[in-house]
Amino acid sequence: MADKFAFTIKYMQKQIGSLVALLVVLVSFVSSSVAHAAGEVKKPWTMLVYLNGNNSLDQFGAMNLKQMQQYGSSDQLNIVVQWASLSASDTKRLYVQKDPSATSVTSPVVQTLPVLDMGDKATLMDFIKWGVANYPAEHYFIVVWNHGSGWHLKSLDGGSIKITDISYDDRSGHHISTEELGQAMAEASAIIGHKVDLYGSDACLMSMIEVASEMKDSVESFVGSEEVEPGDGWPYHLFLKKWSANPTATSKEVGSYLAEAYKEYYVGQNETGATMSVLDMSQLDALSASISALKDSLLTHTDFSAIKTAAESATRYESQDYVDLQDVLEKVSASLTGTDSASTAILSVKQQIAKTVVSAQTSGKVANGIAIWWPTEQYDWSGYSARYKGLKFDQASHWSDFLQKMF
Repeated sequence: MADKFAFTIKYMQKQIGSLVALLVVLVSFVSSSVAHAAGEVKKPWTMLVYLNGNNSLDQFGAMNLKQMQQYGSSDQLNIVVQWASLSASDTKRLYVQKDPSATSVTSPVVQTLPVLDMGDKATLMDFIKWGVANYPAEHYFIVVWNHGSGWHLKSLDGGSIKITDISYDDRSGHHISTEELGQAMAEASAIIGHKVDLYGSDACLMSMIEVASEMKDSVESFVGSEEVEPGDGWPYHLFLKKWSANPTATSKEVGSYLAEAYKEYYVGQNETGATMSVLDMSQLDALSASISALKDSLLTHTDFSAIKTAAESATRYESQDYVDLQDVLEKVSASLTGTDSASTAILSVKQQIAKTVVSAQTSGKVANGIAIWWPTEQYDWSGYSARYKGLKFDQASHWSDFLQKMF
């Protein structure tokens, strides 16, 4: 009996050993197959939309999602959204699927999270990390959807000063600053393994050299509006219609499809103040250098009154200290007399603007693609100059040296 029992034990051990070995082989095979499959399903593009509806724009979130559903993801494109809403008790991550007849958001929720602080850079980074890990692609388009105010907005809130640059969250009272947005794109670039192919702000007043410069080393192309965006924001259905016709488009082409769709939509809405532009970020260093040279030329002047008057007449946006760069230079150039060296420097800047701006679309308002901070009031200069000097653009160009002479 003991011998039979011992034999049985040894037999079972042998069989278990064989099963374990087989399992190891199977696990190795499955892991290899999964990795191989992941490589096969790596799509040309993934668009990650950070849709922060924790504010007064909440009602437009579902509308934009339904627009996305008119085309949805495809075998060439992943459309992934992190959706926060004041009307919801959670935060949802959705994989947008085609459902053109839907009267509601029908795309599957792939992950449900608690209420998150969408005004926290860490929340944005967690979404980007998750999106890249779960929806691999050759190229990435990262979108931040929310209120925007260029590189600054200082407002009074119960007697205290509050600065809200982008992605303001009413629940937390937090926002993502211009500097943090640049840091986020640098971290995203490291996660992806190359530059973020396209960054876009579905938000107001973001196509500024100061905003773009914060991410110039980590983003290939940039899309945004010089002016305030109407409440509808981007027309995702018209944009995706254009993109779906060329799903392997370059980052500049994708950005241009968006800018063209944006103009088309708002011309149809009889909206005359809509602007959208695409920037080639590889040209920003040269643009900053040309502005630095212009600054040096302007500083040789002893009377700034004519320059200041000319600058005041240039096209300005909702924030009156934001001005279209090309338009203000044209106005200033017209105010100069003789063979002023600044005229040559202005021409150099304009030539570099032409290289930097891939597309500048407008439904009526003057907008040549990129805005700059050019305050004409003392309180704007006094309120923002200290922070301005810490921005990458000013550190490269020392533009504030000229602005300071204006006051």
